Amino acid sequence: MSDASETNTKYFGLCTKNGYVKENNEDSAQFLSGISSTGDKSIDFICACVADGVGGRPAGEIASEISVQTFMEKMLKFSIAADGDPMKALIRAVENANSAIVEANNSQNKGMATTFVGCFVLGHKLYYATSGDSSIFHIRAGKSIHLLNAMHRDLETGRLTSCLGFRRLFPICSGFLDLKGGDRICLATDGVTDLVPLKEIEKIIVDSKNDEKCADELVNRAMEHGGRDNATAIMFTLI
Repeated sequence: MSDASETNTKYFGLCTKNGYVKENNEDSAQFLSGISSTGDKSIDFICACVADGVGGRPAGEIASEISVQTFMEKMLKFSIAADGDPMKALIRAVENANSAIVEANNSQNKGMATTFVGCFVLGHKLYYATSGDSSIFHIRAGKSIHLLNAMHRDLETGRLTSCLGFRRLFPICSGFLDLKGGDRICLATDGVTDLVPLKEIEKIIVDSKNDEKCADELVNRAMEHGGRDNATAIMFTLI
């Protein structure tokens, strides 16, 4: 499945696939762009996120969907007014997403959890927050790909050291970055990054100028490398 959309300033691609091992897709993803108006000023915004239900725990697809829906709803409310600190709003949206999963766990007794990476672009500044081992990359024309977030995963055991879905919120990796026209952002679950080497990801992005085709190619390449996990990628370019 893939999707693409264009506004007067933004273009994006989104692709997600089950893979060849898992019966269902526990990844969720959304992209939204628009114009935020504050007083007599208008400014473009982008909001995007991907989540990957934690394997070995029940109802991962529900946890990832809850996190994505909650995050997007909270950031859309912020986008409409653009009143306040975007970084604080972003962190608060992730915290709300965690609380929503905890509440669902309490009512449904499921014990579900998810990794999460979300970003918000206001004008030419990118804000991001992540929990778990999904990734956000920044690519500037003529320069190498740059992983923005820390990986919350133990290198020896492979176990996650942070995710959403627990009453005690695990560490969140967050930051911000000034962007330029032509900068590209990629969000991907570990179903892509565990199977496609970083240099190969970089080459796919550099060689493909179309964000829809690029997202498709990243996920399809993960399938070619075995497709042992759900794989999801979002690509967008700031114009």
